[in-house]
Amino acid sequence: MCGRMPGQRRVITRKEAVNIILSNRNSHESMDIDIVAYLEAVIMYTLFSNTDQNREYSIEQVEEGFVFIPIYPITYVIDESFYNKLFTILNLALTPMYTLIRPLTMQAFTLEGRDPSRSRGLLIIARKGKPSRLKGTMKELVNQ
Repeated sequence: MCGRMPGQRRVITRKEAVNIILSNRNSHESMDIDIVAYLEAVIMYTLFSNTDQNREYSIEQVEEGFVFIPIYPITYVIDESFYNKLFTILNLALTPMYTLIRPLTMQAFTLEGRDPSRSRGLLIIARKGKPSRLKGTMKELVNQ
């Protein structure tokens, strides 16, 4: 297990992060990438100023989108500003594979049956694919 404790996440290097991003650059057409590893590589150096903080969260893909799960205790403050920064980073990183839907406020997500240090997360709502503009009159759209 490379000297890691069970359940402890492996922190990837900056070079490995760049390789993940570059290797997945044109893979969005087949959707065969490890999207969670890709997202962890994307936010590793953009969301946090301290690399030790990269061990204080995990990301999971759920039916509604993605959940950023802080692993308490943490050394950063989670507030609207943090949520908006996370959303902005992921929005650009996931386009055109996913369309992220920006909510009006931070979306706290409860994870039932988990250890208390990992029982809540921030939901980033996402849908596969690019959005398409609705065309037609209001009557045509309502009748569809």
